[in-house]
Amino acid sequence: MEFDVLDRKMRQYEKGDDRFIAPDVYVIARLDGRGFTRLTKEVCPFEAPFDERFRDMMILTVRHLMADCGFKVLYGFTESDEISLLLHPEDRAFAHKARKLLSVLAGEASAAFSAQLGMPAAFDCRLCEFPTAQLVADYFRWRQEDANRNALNSHCYWMLRKQGKGKGQATALVSGKSIAQKSELLLQNGIDFAKQPAWQKHGVGLRWQQTEREGFNPITGASETATRNTLVTDYDLPTGEAYSAYIAALLSSRPAVRHIITIRPDYGGVVMEQSGDCPPTCIERDDMLELFAEDGERLICRMRVPGLYAWQQEFEWKSDGARGTMGSMDVAAWHKEGLRLAACIRRLLPDDCELWYAYPFEDKENGDKPPILIH
Repeated sequence: MEFDVLDRKMRQYEKGDDRFIAPDVYVIARLDGRGFTRLTKEVCPFEAPFDERFRDMMILTVRHLMADCGFKVLYGFTESDEISLLLHPEDRAFAHKARKLLSVLAGEASAAFSAQLGMPAAFDCRLCEFPTAQLVADYFRWRQEDANRNALNSHCYWMLRKQGKGKGQATALVSGKSIAQKSELLLQNGIDFAKQPAWQKHGVGLRWQQTEREGFNPITGASETATRNTLVTDYDLPTGEAYSAYIAALLSSRPAVRHIITIRPDYGGVVMEQSGDCPPTCIERDDMLELFAEDGERLICRMRVPGLYAWQQEFEWKSDGARGTMGSMDVAAWHKEGLRLAACIRRLLPDDCELWYAYPFEDKENGDKPPILIH
């Protein structure tokens, strides 16, 4: 049987459960640590009921998912061993194929957390699809209330365990008590739950915020102030209706993205591929880039990026397109330079442009990875 025939035959089984998420819904991915109770209380020496080291590992994992994985995430929330990510309504990573979102997010979270912990740790992932912004706010209210209840139970349980109670005895003493009774139990033992850190009770939020930074325009040679998105961590989130308003503000104030651009090397030039019907733009010997809108007529921007042509030439001369390899190149150093150049381009693009760095097909080690969003 010819390979092409066999390939088509087998792929129909591989894609049997493919499902694409509708474009007109809000998507939230929720990730949960697998076996984290044992991991954090028996295997690793984390302080109970809460440990800032574990909190910071979870926050860094959220930052990785929001900034380094090729997804456009509007908001991230973490409490205990779970993470919730609100995808930008205009995110189209992997064409919104559900199995790709689930597998990539779970894999990236597991890898990022394991690298910090120094041992294997795993997350699972599920997707929630909401038709309205109000349901999105209700979802995050739900997870925040869950954080509050878990925090109260954890403080009660571990207070009793530290007093010498066994697992079953501590669980029985807490089970069935009301919120008021649990709070009173803590007070009787010198713990004021109301005064515990807000991040323990209400979780931690991560959001994008526009900040101004001084930059250099290589065309005019002048210093300019550029507005860029940076990740902000909120350790003291609002609660109740104020939290609903906080989520609503994030949804209403998100910047519109009109031009999605992907940069990648090719034989004959560096290609900037746009969404829509606009043809790709190639950057030639003079390092000049002219980027046009989808109509092919209106100029979005013109810029010179020193070093871009030399970067492309190294790829063209050293990689092997026929064999699909990077040849004799120092791939890590080449990608580092490519990301630096992409950052230079991003600083000169208008705010309504979104820039992604794509790995070339010839890079067998990274070629299957999703593009990287450049901030």
